[in-house]
Amino acid sequence: MGAFVLAGKRIRWVAGAIGVLLCWAPPAVARISVTPRFSGYFDNSVQRQSSAEAIGDRGATDRLDDIGQTLRALFGNGAGISIGDTRLISGGNQTFFAMGGASVTVPVDDRTQLTLTGLYGSTHGDVRVLSTSTQRLTVAGVTAQDLLVSSTQGRIRLRRLDVELSAQRRLTENFSLTGGARIERVREHLVAGGEFEATQNGANLIRALSGDPALDPGLSVSRFAATSRGTTTVYSLRGGGAAFAPIGGGHSFYVNGMLHVSRLPVQARTLKLTFVESGDQVEAQTKAPGEWSAGPDMAVGYSLRLNDRLGLDARYRGVFYFPLSGARTISDPRVNHGFNLGVSVAL
Repeated sequence: MGAFVLAGKRIRWVAGAIGVLLCWAPPAVARISVTPRFSGYFDNSVQRQSSAEAIGDRGATDRLDDIGQTLRALFGNGAGISIGDTRLISGGNQTFFAMGGASVTVPVDDRTQLTLTGLYGSTHGDVRVLSTSTQRLTVAGVTAQDLLVSSTQGRIRLRRLDVELSAQRRLTENFSLTGGARIERVREHLVAGGEFEATQNGANLIRALSGDPALDPGLSVSRFAATSRGTTTVYSLRGGGAAFAPIGGGHSFYVNGMLHVSRLPVQARTLKLTFVESGDQVEAQTKAPGEWSAGPDMAVGYSLRLNDRLGLDARYRGVFYFPLSGARTISDPRVNHGFNLGVSVAL
Protein backbone atom coordinates (compact mmCIF):
# COMPACT_ATOMS: atom_id res chain seq x y z
CA MET A 1 0.00 0.00 0.00
CA GLY A 2 2.86 2.35 0.86
CA ALA A 3 4.39 1.82 -2.58
CA PHE A 4 1.13 2.90 -4.25
CA VAL A 5 0.97 6.04 -2.10
CA LEU A 6 4.60 6.88 -2.92
CA ALA A 7 4.04 6.33 -6.64
CA GLY A 8 0.90 8.49 -6.48
CA LYS A 9 2.87 11.35 -4.93
CA ARG A 10 5.48 11.17 -7.71
CA ILE A 11 2.78 11.11 -10.38
CA ARG A 12 1.08 14.17 -8.88
CA TRP A 13 4.42 15.99 -8.71
CA VAL A 14 5.17 15.30 -12.36
CA ALA A 15 1.59 16.20 -13.32
CA GLY A 16 1.93 19.53 -11.54
CA ALA A 17 5.16 20.29 -13.42
CA ILE A 18 3.42 19.42 -16.69
CA GLY A 19 0.59 21.77 -15.80
CA VAL A 20 3.04 24.62 -15.30
CA LEU A 21 4.66 23.84 -18.65
CA LEU A 22 1.30 23.87 -20.41
CA CYS A 23 0.63 27.35 -19.08
CA TRP A 24 3.59 28.59 -21.15
CA ALA A 25 2.11 27.39 -24.42
CA PRO A 26 0.99 30.14 -26.83
CA PRO A 27 -2.58 29.25 -27.88
CA ALA A 28 -2.11 30.24 -31.53
CA VAL A 29 0.91 28.03 -32.23
CA ALA A 30 1.00 24.36 -33.32
CA ARG A 31 -0.60 21.64 -31.26
CA ILE A 32 0.62 20.39 -27.90
CA SER A 33 1.36 16.65 -27.89
CA VAL A 34 1.19 14.13 -25.04
CA THR A 35 3.26 10.95 -25.37
CA PRO A 36 2.78 7.97 -23.02
CA ARG A 37 6.16 6.26 -22.79
CA PHE A 38 7.63 2.90 -21.83
CA SER A 39 11.35 2.38 -21.46
CA GLY A 40 13.77 -0.30 -20.40
CA TYR A 41 17.18 0.83 -19.15
CA PHE A 42 20.27 -1.10 -18.14
CA ASP A 43 22.50 0.40 -15.44
CA ASN A 44 25.89 -0.89 -14.27
CA SER A 45 26.06 0.99 -10.94
CA VAL A 46 26.03 -2.22 -8.88
CA GLN A 47 28.84 -3.68 -11.02
CA ARG A 48 31.25 -0.77 -10.61
CA GLN A 49 34.33 -1.76 -8.64
CA SER A 50 34.37 1.50 -6.69
CA SER A 51 30.63 1.84 -6.04
CA ALA A 52 30.06 -0.53 -3.10
CA GLU A 53 30.90 0.44 0.45
CA ALA A 54 32.68 -2.12 2.59
CA ILE A 55 29.86 -2.74 5.06
CA GLY A 56 32.00 -5.00 7.20
CA ASP A 57 34.81 -2.46 7.33
CA ARG A 58 32.42 0.18 8.62
CA GLY A 59 31.21 -2.13 11.37
CA ALA A 60 34.77 -3.03 12.27
CA THR A 61 35.75 0.65 12.47
CA ASP A 62 32.91 1.41 14.88
CA ARG A 63 33.91 -1.53 17.08
CA LEU A 64 37.55 -0.37 17.08
CA ASP A 65 36.58 2.81 18.92
CA ASP A 66 35.39 0.74 21.89
CA ILE A 67 38.39 -1.60 21.72
CA GLY A 68 40.81 1.36 21.62
CA GLN A 69 39.28 2.87 24.74
CA THR A 70 39.55 -0.48 26.56
CA LEU A 71 43.22 -0.87 25.55
CA ARG A 72 44.12 2.60 26.79
CA ALA A 73 42.35 1.94 30.09
CA LEU A 74 44.34 -1.28 30.59
CA PHE A 75 47.73 -0.44 29.10
CA GLY A 76 47.97 3.37 29.09
CA ASN A 77 47.70 6.10 26.47
CA GLY A 78 50.33 4.53 24.21
CA ALA A 79 48.04 1.61 23.41
CA GLY A 80 45.82 1.71 20.34
CA ILE A 81 44.38 -0.09 17.37
CA SER A 82 43.89 0.93 13.72
CA ILE A 83 42.89 -0.51 10.34
CA GLY A 84 44.46 0.43 7.00
CA ASP A 85 45.62 -0.81 3.60
CA THR A 86 42.03 -1.67 2.67
CA ARG A 87 41.44 -3.30 -0.71
CA LEU A 88 37.93 -3.85 -2.03
CA ILE A 89 36.43 -5.87 -4.89
CA SER A 90 32.73 -5.45 -5.58
CA GLY A 91 30.41 -6.97 -8.14
CA GLY A 92 26.84 -7.76 -9.05
CA ASN A 93 24.46 -8.15 -11.94
CA GLN A 94 23.67 -5.33 -14.35
CA THR A 95 20.30 -3.98 -13.23
CA PHE A 96 17.39 -3.51 -15.62
CA PHE A 97 14.71 -0.87 -14.96
CA ALA A 98 11.31 -1.26 -16.60
CA MET A 99 9.97 2.31 -16.49
CA GLY A 100 6.75 4.00 -17.44
CA GLY A 101 5.65 7.63 -17.74
CA ALA A 102 4.89 10.31 -20.28
CA SER A 103 6.21 13.33 -22.18
CA VAL A 104 4.48 16.62 -22.89
CA THR A 105 5.78 18.70 -25.81
CA VAL A 106 4.87 22.39 -25.96
CA PRO A 107 5.73 24.53 -29.02
CA VAL A 108 7.22 27.93 -28.22
CA ASP A 109 7.25 29.14 -31.83
CA ASP A 110 7.34 27.53 -35.27
CA ARG A 111 10.97 26.39 -34.78
CA THR A 112 11.31 25.83 -31.02
CA GLN A 113 9.67 23.35 -28.65
CA LEU A 114 10.00 22.31 -25.01
CA THR A 115 9.50 18.75 -23.78
CA LEU A 116 9.04 17.58 -20.19
CA THR A 117 9.43 13.84 -19.55
CA GLY A 118 8.86 11.87 -16.34
CA LEU A 119 9.58 8.14 -15.93
CA TYR A 120 9.41 5.86 -12.88
CA GLY A 121 10.40 2.24 -12.30
CA SER A 122 11.94 -0.19 -9.80
CA THR A 123 14.16 -3.27 -9.85
CA HIS A 124 16.33 -5.57 -7.73
CA GLY A 125 19.99 -6.51 -7.98
CA ASP A 126 22.61 -8.71 -6.33
CA VAL A 127 25.61 -7.23 -4.52
CA ARG A 128 28.87 -8.97 -3.62
CA VAL A 129 31.78 -7.32 -1.80
CA LEU A 130 35.13 -8.79 -0.77
CA SER A 131 37.52 -6.60 1.22
CA THR A 132 40.91 -7.13 2.85
CA SER A 133 42.68 -4.86 5.30
CA THR A 134 45.47 -4.81 7.87
CA GLN A 135 44.85 -4.32 11.58
CA ARG A 136 47.65 -2.90 13.74
CA LEU A 137 47.44 -3.26 17.53
CA THR A 138 50.03 -1.53 19.73
CA VAL A 139 50.50 -2.44 23.40
CA ALA A 140 53.54 -1.76 25.63
CA GLY A 141 55.54 -0.51 22.66
CA VAL A 142 54.95 -3.70 20.64
CA THR A 143 52.85 -3.71 17.46
CA ALA A 144 51.08 -6.82 16.16
CA GLN A 145 49.64 -6.95 12.64
CA ASP A 146 46.63 -8.99 11.55
CA LEU A 147 45.00 -9.63 8.18
CA LEU A 148 41.24 -9.04 8.11
CA VAL A 149 39.00 -10.42 5.36
CA SER A 150 35.35 -9.40 5.00
CA SER A 151 32.95 -11.15 2.61
CA THR A 152 29.47 -9.70 2.00
CA GLN A 153 26.56 -10.81 -0.19
CA GLY A 154 23.19 -9.12 -0.43
CA ARG A 155 20.14 -8.08 -2.38
CA ILE A 156 19.43 -4.43 -3.20
CA ARG A 157 16.11 -2.86 -4.19
CA LEU A 158 16.26 0.25 -6.38
CA ARG A 159 13.43 2.69 -7.14
CA ARG A 160 14.19 5.24 -9.84
CA LEU A 161 12.58 8.51 -10.92
CA ASP A 162 13.84 10.39 -14.01
CA VAL A 163 12.63 13.91 -14.83
CA GLU A 164 14.02 15.68 -17.89
CA LEU A 165 13.30 19.08 -19.46
CA SER A 166 14.65 19.50 -22.98
CA ALA A 167 14.52 22.17 -25.67
CA GLN A 168 14.90 21.77 -29.43
CA ARG A 169 15.55 24.58 -31.90
CA ARG A 170 15.19 23.50 -35.54
CA LEU A 171 17.71 25.22 -37.80
CA THR A 172 16.84 23.38 -41.03
CA GLU A 173 14.54 20.55 -41.99
CA ASN A 174 17.35 18.10 -41.24
CA PHE A 175 19.18 19.59 -38.26
CA SER A 176 18.36 21.13 -34.87
CA LEU A 177 20.10 22.21 -31.68
CA THR A 178 19.11 20.40 -28.48
CA GLY A 179 19.78 20.86 -24.78
CA GLY A 180 18.24 20.56 -21.36
CA ALA A 181 18.47 19.44 -17.75
CA ARG A 182 17.85 16.09 -16.09
CA ILE A 183 17.37 14.77 -12.55
CA GLU A 184 17.85 11.08 -11.76
CA ARG A 185 16.85 9.97 -8.25
CA VAL A 186 17.36 6.40 -7.05
CA ARG A 187 16.28 5.15 -3.62
CA GLU A 188 18.29 2.16 -2.38
CA HIS A 189 17.50 -0.53 0.22
CA LEU A 190 20.20 -3.16 0.79
CA VAL A 191 19.81 -6.34 2.86
CA ALA A 192 23.07 -8.27 3.22
CA GLY A 193 24.96 -10.81 5.26
CA GLY A 194 28.54 -11.96 5.53
CA GLU A 195 31.45 -12.80 7.78
CA PHE A 196 34.80 -11.55 9.06
CA GLU A 197 37.89 -13.72 9.17
CA ALA A 198 41.01 -12.50 10.97
CA THR A 199 44.35 -13.73 12.26
CA GLN A 200 44.84 -13.37 16.01
CA ASN A 201 48.32 -11.93 16.47
CA GLY A 202 46.95 -8.89 18.34
CA ALA A 203 44.77 -11.01 20.61
CA ASN A 204 47.71 -13.34 21.33
CA LEU A 205 49.90 -10.33 22.21
CA ILE A 206 47.36 -9.21 24.79
CA ARG A 207 47.08 -12.78 26.15
CA ALA A 208 50.87 -13.00 26.51
CA LEU A 209 51.11 -9.65 28.31
CA SER A 210 48.26 -10.67 30.58
CA GLY A 211 49.94 -13.97 31.51
CA ASP A 212 47.44 -16.14 29.65
CA PRO A 213 49.26 -19.14 28.12
CA ALA A 214 46.29 -20.16 25.92
CA LEU A 215 47.52 -18.67 22.64
CA ASP A 216 45.37 -19.35 19.56
CA PRO A 217 47.16 -19.71 16.19
CA GLY A 218 43.88 -20.14 14.28
CA LEU A 219 41.52 -17.69 12.62
CA SER A 220 38.78 -15.74 14.32
CA VAL A 221 35.46 -15.92 12.39
CA SER A 222 32.35 -13.86 13.09
CA ARG A 223 29.14 -13.53 11.04
CA PHE A 224 27.01 -10.45 10.61
CA ALA A 225 23.76 -9.23 9.02
CA ALA A 226 23.36 -5.71 7.63
CA THR A 227 20.78 -3.35 6.21
CA SER A 228 21.45 -0.03 4.50
CA ARG A 229 19.21 2.71 3.09
CA GLY A 230 20.06 5.77 1.04
CA THR A 231 19.16 8.02 -1.88
CA THR A 232 21.33 8.88 -4.87
CA THR A 233 20.48 11.99 -6.92
CA VAL A 234 22.30 13.06 -10.10
CA TYR A 235 21.81 16.52 -11.66
CA SER A 236 22.80 17.01 -15.31
CA LEU A 237 23.03 19.75 -17.93
CA ARG A 238 23.22 18.70 -21.60
CA GLY A 239 23.71 20.27 -24.99
CA GLY A 240 24.25 19.18 -28.58
CA GLY A 241 22.42 18.60 -31.85
CA ALA A 242 20.11 16.26 -33.72
CA ALA A 243 20.03 15.23 -37.38
CA PHE A 244 16.93 13.92 -39.20
CA ALA A 245 16.61 11.78 -42.33
CA PRO A 246 13.01 11.70 -43.66
CA ILE A 247 12.44 8.77 -46.04
CA GLY A 248 8.87 9.51 -47.12
CA GLY A 249 5.48 8.19 -46.12
CA GLY A 250 5.75 9.68 -42.64
CA HIS A 251 8.89 7.64 -41.86
CA SER A 252 12.00 9.27 -40.44
CA PHE A 253 15.29 8.24 -38.85
CA TYR A 254 17.22 10.49 -36.52
CA VAL A 255 20.39 10.64 -34.42
CA ASN A 256 20.86 12.81 -31.36
CA GLY A 257 24.29 13.61 -29.89
CA MET A 258 24.91 15.67 -26.76
CA LEU A 259 27.55 16.20 -24.11
CA HIS A 260 26.56 16.37 -20.46
CA VAL A 261 28.07 17.62 -17.23
CA SER A 262 26.63 15.97 -14.13
CA ARG A 263 26.91 16.43 -10.39
CA LEU A 264 26.40 13.72 -7.75
CA PRO A 265 26.32 15.32 -4.26
CA VAL A 266 27.59 13.58 -1.13
CA GLN A 267 25.30 10.63 -0.40
CA ALA A 268 24.19 9.90 3.16
CA ARG A 269 23.25 6.34 4.09
CA THR A 270 21.91 4.68 7.22
CA LEU A 271 23.69 1.43 8.13
CA LYS A 272 22.60 -1.13 10.72
CA LEU A 273 24.96 -4.03 11.45
CA THR A 274 24.21 -7.02 13.73
CA PHE A 275 26.88 -9.53 14.77
CA VAL A 276 25.25 -12.97 14.89
CA GLU A 277 27.29 -14.68 17.63
CA SER A 278 27.34 -11.83 20.14
CA GLY A 279 24.13 -10.02 19.20
CA ASP A 280 26.04 -6.71 19.23
CA GLN A 281 24.57 -4.02 16.97
CA VAL A 282 26.12 -1.06 15.22
CA GLU A 283 23.94 1.69 13.75
CA ALA A 284 25.61 4.59 12.01
CA GLN A 285 25.28 7.24 9.34
CA THR A 286 27.78 6.75 6.52
CA LYS A 287 28.63 9.09 3.67
CA ALA A 288 29.69 8.25 0.13
CA PRO A 289 31.73 11.01 -1.53
CA GLY A 290 30.21 13.16 -4.28
CA GLU A 291 31.59 13.51 -7.78
CA TRP A 292 31.50 15.49 -10.99
CA SER A 293 31.22 13.54 -14.23
CA ALA A 294 30.90 14.21 -17.95
CA GLY A 295 30.44 12.26 -21.15
CA PRO A 296 28.37 11.65 -24.27
CA ASP A 297 24.58 11.29 -24.34
CA MET A 298 23.63 9.64 -27.65
CA ALA A 299 20.44 8.28 -29.18
CA VAL A 300 19.35 6.78 -32.49
CA GLY A 301 15.69 6.49 -33.35
CA TYR A 302 12.86 5.99 -35.76
CA SER A 303 9.55 7.89 -35.97
CA LEU A 304 6.36 7.27 -37.91
CA ARG A 305 3.71 9.93 -38.41
CA LEU A 306 0.39 8.10 -38.90
CA ASN A 307 -1.73 11.24 -39.32
CA ASP A 308 -1.96 14.84 -38.07
CA ARG A 309 -2.73 13.70 -34.54
CA LEU A 310 -1.01 10.36 -34.02
CA GLY A 311 2.63 9.30 -34.24
CA LEU A 312 4.99 6.56 -33.03
CA ASP A 313 8.65 6.75 -32.07
CA ALA A 314 11.29 4.29 -30.89
CA ARG A 315 14.83 5.10 -29.83
CA TYR A 316 17.88 3.57 -28.21
CA ARG A 317 19.81 5.85 -25.87
CA GLY A 318 23.18 5.54 -24.16
CA VAL A 319 24.62 7.87 -21.51
CA PHE A 320 28.19 7.56 -20.21
CA TYR A 321 29.25 9.15 -16.91
CA PHE A 322 33.06 9.44 -16.74
CA PRO A 323 34.14 10.63 -13.25
CA LEU A 324 36.12 13.88 -13.14
CA SER A 325 36.38 14.08 -9.35
CA GLY A 326 35.58 12.00 -6.28
CA ALA A 327 36.60 8.51 -5.22
CA ARG A 328 36.01 6.80 -8.57
CA THR A 329 38.41 6.82 -11.50
CA ILE A 330 37.73 7.74 -15.11
CA SER A 331 38.27 4.08 -16.06
CA ASP A 332 35.23 3.11 -13.94
CA PRO A 333 32.33 4.97 -15.62
CA ARG A 334 28.64 4.52 -14.99
CA VAL A 335 26.86 3.42 -18.16
CA ASN A 336 23.11 3.86 -18.63
CA HIS A 337 21.57 2.55 -21.86
CA GLY A 338 18.26 1.21 -23.13
CA PHE A 339 15.24 1.62 -25.37
CA ASN A 340 12.30 4.00 -25.25
CA LEU A 341 8.92 3.63 -26.97
CA GLY A 342 6.27 6.36 -27.28
CA VAL A 343 2.88 7.03 -28.82
CA SER A 344 2.33 10.77 -29.49
CA VAL A 345 -1.16 12.25 -29.45
CA ALA A 346 -1.61 15.86 -30.58
CA LEU A 347 -4.23 17.77 -28.61
